[in-house]
Amino acid sequence: MKPTLLLASLAIATVVSAAGQTYLEETFSDSNWEDRWTTSSFKEDLGKFVLSSGTFHPNKEYAQGLQTSQDHRSYSISTPFSTVADNSKEDLIVQYTVKQEVTQECGGSYLKLLPEGYDPKTFNGDSEYAIMFGPDICGPENRVHVIFNYKGKNYLTKKHAPVPKDNRTHFYRLTVHPDQKYSLIVDDDVKADHVLLEEDWDIYGPRTIPDPEDKKPEDWVDTKEIEDPTHVKPANYDDIP
Repeated sequence: MKPTLLLASLAIATVVSAAGQTYLEETFSDSNWEDRWTTSSFKEDLGKFVLSSGTFHPNKEYAQGLQTSQDHRSYSISTPFSTVADNSKEDLIVQYTVKQEVTQECGGSYLKLLPEGYDPKTFNGDSEYAIMFGPDICGPENRVHVIFNYKGKNYLTKKHAPVPKDNRTHFYRLTVHPDQKYSLIVDDDVKADHVLLEEDWDIYGPRTIPDPEDKKPEDWVDTKEIEDPTHVKPANYDDIP
């Protein structure tokens, strides 16, 4: 993975409720960010995150973010929410910004929402998660991932939302609604707006399945249309086309 700048100048994860509860907001605007975030140590050759504003920016202090500093490395870092997130009654909003300052051949800049009680030191690519969200580019594959874990199985969205390919900052926002719907925004482009989850994920299985025991009735009529012998032409019918 080539160096890429991950900017989180906006709320990384927010649950919108009547009280406007925020589970996590990170701007990386101070030097104490390493006290809040834990780098995984599940293997020795993990890449190192550094705090950076990148090679170009409108405001150096405001544009602080985490930068992946080494080529061809995996990266893993995490921080806990203030409390367990629950979107059974309110929207769950996950949003952040990413800036790819160099051409990326293969790599992802996605977030994962992890279960309660996870171990940050052993957190790795195979660790359990509830949601995986964000841009991923590898060869011809170029898409914004939205993956839900349901009953121990990960389900990737069937919707293809391409990742913008340039070196500017881009905004990604996923909203999971409590009514089994979701919304997806990339920059100012609405990719999905209150769309049913079952339309873009094969989580629930088909609504109908063939019945091998079912047989066609002997008096079944295959004709698509049949004449009605009781039908009478209206008196005011106009035969002129």
